[in-house]
Amino acid sequence: IQAGSWYSSEIRDQNPQVTYFVYRLYEVCLERKPDEVGLNDWVSRLLRGEISGSGAARGFFFSNEVLSKNWSNQQFLTKAYQTLFDRNPDRIGMNDWLNRIANGWSRQDVLNGFFGSEEFRDLCATYGITR
Repeated sequence: IQAGSWYSSEIRDQNPQVTYFVYRLYEVCLERKPDEVGLNDWVSRLLRGEISGSGAARGFFFSNEVLSKNWSNQQFLTKAYQTLFDRNPDRIGMNDWLNRIANGWSRQDVLNGFFGSEEFRDLCATYGITR
């Protein structure tokens, strides 16, 4: 057997960490496998620096696909914890965020809070991207 080499010009194959970050957004946030065009587009935008990790996540959370799910506030927060922190919510944190929403915070405000956290910064760093 002779060793060979393989090269792919697909953008999704250029940086596996960034590709996996986007793949996770599809699997966790949208609960489905990515389509080829969408995966390449999001990865390309991250690699070119057009968006950051929070920009990509914002795009998923406010996509028509997610908005059509009509998540309750608790479902929205659970999905935010799972997608942006890679864990389920803790009771104290969930109650705090639910209270903020009840007092007028928008879902965008809530996501901005998640995006500004050390936990999300660390998750992004794992994939070699900025938050």
